[in-house]
Amino acid sequence: AKAAISAYAWFFRGLPVLVLLFLFYFGIFPAMGLDLPAFFVGAVVLGLRGAAYQSQIFRGAIQSIGESQMTAGRAIGLSRWKTIWYVILPQALRLVIPAWSNEPISLLKTTAVVFLIAVQDLMAKAKRAATDTYDPISSYIAVAVVYLVMVFILNEFIKFLERKSRIPGFEMESKKP
Repeated sequence: AKAAISAYAWFFRGLPVLVLLFLFYFGIFPAMGLDLPAFFVGAVVLGLRGAAYQSQIFRGAIQSIGESQMTAGRAIGLSRWKTIWYVILPQALRLVIPAWSNEPISLLKTTAVVFLIAVQDLMAKAKRAATDTYDPISSYIAVAVVYLVMVFILNEFIKFLERKSRIPGFEMESKKP
């Protein structure tokens, strides 16, 4: 199982998202006899790719918790799984927020390429508007503004999560010159 998970993460992290989209939309799914809508294929590919990245982010956070935490949990009578659930994961989840916060923003921006497999997203609409009006700059500036607003809102939500999960007394102190 460990080798399969590593291979999965290696595959989806190793290929550009555009290659993955084309590979699944034009290759793997049709070869399996599946005629799936472009939106579904885009969602599956972006979901699998995002999960591969997030698995490594969470793995690193869990591994950063010292072995002494497992020993302490076991010493007070918790089972291995209860120690993971009640001791390790709460600490890891607090540690993972800053690194994980990049992933939803990255995923949001990556959705711009799904128009290349005929998904009608913002970029597809902008391209159509640019073609209809002969004014590509205005169309693409509008898309840029929409993405910036969405990223700003998502970023503010993530900052809120960071503040809510912060443990008093464990803030990073800035070095003063």
